[in-house]
Formats: sequence, structure tokens, C-alpha cells
Amino acid sequence: MGEIVKDSLRYPFSDWKKFLIFGIISLIAVIFTIAGSIIPYLFLVGYLIGFFILGYSFKIIISSLSSNVSLPDFDDEGVMFKNGIKVFIVAFVYSLPAILIVLVVNYLSSPSNIIETLSALLSGTIDGGIFLNLLEGGPGVIIAVLYMILVVPVLLMAVAHMANNSSKLGSAFNFKEIINKIATNGWTNLIAWYMLTALFVLIIYEIGTIVNNITNVINPYIGTIFISLILIPYISIFISRSVASFYNGFNLQISGKYITAIIILILAFLVLSFSADNISNIGNSNNITSYNSTTNTYSGSGVSFNFPTSWNVQTNYGSETDILLFNNDSSETPSFQLSIMPNPIGLSDQDTLDSLQNIQPQSGSQEILNTIIKVDGNTAYENIYTFNDPSISTVTMTDQQVAFVKNGKTYILDFMAPTTDYNNEKQNFDIILNTLKIK
Repeated sequence: MGEIVKDSLRYPFSDWKKFLIFGIISLIAVIFTIAGSIIPYLFLVGYLIGFFILGYSFKIIISSLSSNVSLPDFDDEGVMFKNGIKVFIVAFVYSLPAILIVLVVNYLSSPSNIIETLSALLSGTIDGGIFLNLLEGGPGVIIAVLYMILVVPVLLMAVAHMANNSSKLGSAFNFKEIINKIATNGWTNLIAWYMLTALFVLIIYEIGTIVNNITNVINPYIGTIFISLILIPYISIFISRSVASFYNGFNLQISGKYITAIIILILAFLVLSFSADNISNIGNSNNITSYNSTTNTYSGSGVSFNFPTSWNVQTNYGSETDILLFNNDSSETPSFQLSIMPNPIGLSDQDTLDSLQNIQPQSGSQEILNTIIKVDGNTAYENIYTFNDPSISTVTMTDQQVAFVKNGKTYILDFMAPTTDYNNEKQNFDIILNTLKIK
């Protein structure tokens, strides 16, 4: 079993040229997907390129099933595109129960999220935040996640079975043959291989996240390029090679003690990751200094501002930086959020600012104010509206958003409070807004 992992870890580097070509294709797909949040329907181009990415990953499985030792060529583009669509269909069908669980539970708890998502799809502008809203489903999401954890290894074997049967789509749904193949290799071996592969994917992803956070300090674009050009292609190739090797029955012998060791390693990794996140959040206090008896000063991530001493701070790092402030009296929802993200690739500061002017509040909201103000000397768009969303609060909320652009970065300030308390709480937001400085 260990030989499968060793071979799969080395395999992406069997041909650096093809690896980088795959990375460039992945990067282009990400660029178009990000641009789709600004330019209607452009994200569809990124999704179409995604079919080529799936098709090449599928081609790796076909090549590996034939025991080839290096990455396959980028030829037969039409075949790769068709096979990418087939892989997508297979993944969608196997994932459909989880999708339905999330949609049903989420619709019952918050119909507005479903309506908002459909509206965004029809208008041609959609982003990750909308999908995150869609996934707010409590127990439904937990059930869906558990289902996906169980079905993924069977799904991967179904894709390999399709690759082993002349890429015929129906082969991926020939459950009798797939189950017999898994039984031949051993269900225990499948579980052990799945956990071992997942462990290394988690490790690779964690390493990539660390590199991304480090490079974000230099320039956020570097992190995005690294993830798209190196991390995503490497993980895709690693998984494809590993899937083919297991399906072929390559060196599957493993004892019970190794399975136990794998489980312990996965649990230890998750605990360490959770602890690291907590340490990171605790470390946010290093960015806070006392200003006076009523306010503290936050300084970090290229910004500084004052905020009430009764509020707690949490900073999340990723493709964007989110600085969250929680009022101790109402800790369920951030009272304030400052999101910092790089401008879409190819857009100037002015183009990005113009696009922010057209951002619409969520479905079912009532606009109160839409105006232009100055923040730290920068032109900013301010929008205030009220809305009702049971997934956020049981009462009517007022949301004040301020957005501006400076030096290639977009800054979005979001202050939220119950409508009945908004006028009293607004002075706290004004403290942040009036003292915000971009370094």
C-alpha cells in the first residue's frame, strides 16, 4: 500500500513540462472563474476549461492503468473534453443525494438563499459567498458530508472502472461489476487506501496553505498563482495516479496495525490543524493595542483602525483576508467584517471600483441609502439596507456596506445590527470607519 503512495507522490514530476502545462490550464480556469464575479457569464469559460482539467485527470487514470510511468500527452483535446464531461456527470450523479439533502434542508430553513443563488445564476454573476450561503443547512450539511465521505471511494473506483472499459459512461454505473472489483481488491484495503490517500492530500493541502499564507504577505497574487499553477495540478495528478494503482491491485498488502496507525495519524493531523487555527486566532491579539478606556487599536494585514474594547477580533487568512469583530453581547454574528482581497486579474483600480457600484444587496432586502463617501481619502460606495434572513437572525437586520479600492486591493466593510439597535450601534461603526488607515 505504501508503494502506491510513494509512486503517486513522485509521478507528477515524471514530466515537468506537462506538469506546468497542466498548471497553466488550471490557472487560466481560475482566472476566468474569478472574473465571472465581475463580468456576466465569463465564469462559464472557467467551467468549460474545467472539463479539460477533468479530462486530463481521467487520461492519467487511463494511462496509469496501462502501467505507463510518465504523464500522458496533451493531445485528442476533443476526447479529453468529452471525457471530462463524463467524469463530471459521474461525480454529479454519485453526489446527487448529498446535494438534495443540502438543498431541501436549506430551503426549509431559509428559502431566500435558494432564490438568491438561482437569481445569481440567471444573471450570470455568481461567487463563492453565494454558494457558502447555500450550504448553511445545519444537520443537513452534516448528513451530506458523512454521505460524501462514504461514497467518495466508491465514486473513484467507478471512474477508474469507466477508464478501464473504453471510457463508456455506463460502466461507471455498473454497480455489480464495481462492487465485485472492490471485493476482489478487498474492502479493508479500499478503506486503508482511501484513508492513506486522504491523509497525504490533507498534508499536501496544508503545506500549500502555509506557502499561500506566507506569499500573501508579499503579494496576494503570488498565493493565487501558486495554488492554481502548482497545488491544484499536483493534488489532481496524485489522486488520479493513486486511484489507477489501487484499481489495478498494485501492492495492496497491509496489516491491521498499519490501518490503526493511519487512523491515528489522520486524527492527530486534524487535532493539530484545529489547534493551529486556535493558536492563529489567539495570535490576533498581538495585533491589538489599547487606545483609550473605550477603544482598542487593530493593526495588521496592511490596515489599522480603532474599535470598541468590548468587541473581540478574529482574523481569517486565505484567498482573501477577513477581519471579524464580534460584540460580546451578541456573539453569534460578526458585528463588523472587513474583507481584503486582490482585484480581479486584468482590472484596474478604477474598473474594479466601477464594478463595486453595481453590487446588489441580497434578495428581499429594502434599500435605505446608496451614496458615495470618502474613506481614508479614497472614494467609496456606501449602501445601507434592511433584510430578514432566519439563518442569520430571527429579527430584521440593518446592513451597512462600504466598498473601495486602493493599490490593487478591494476593501469591503460590512456592519450589521438588529434594525431596532442600529442607530445606537452605528456610532461603533463610525469609530472604525473614521479611523481606518491603509498602510
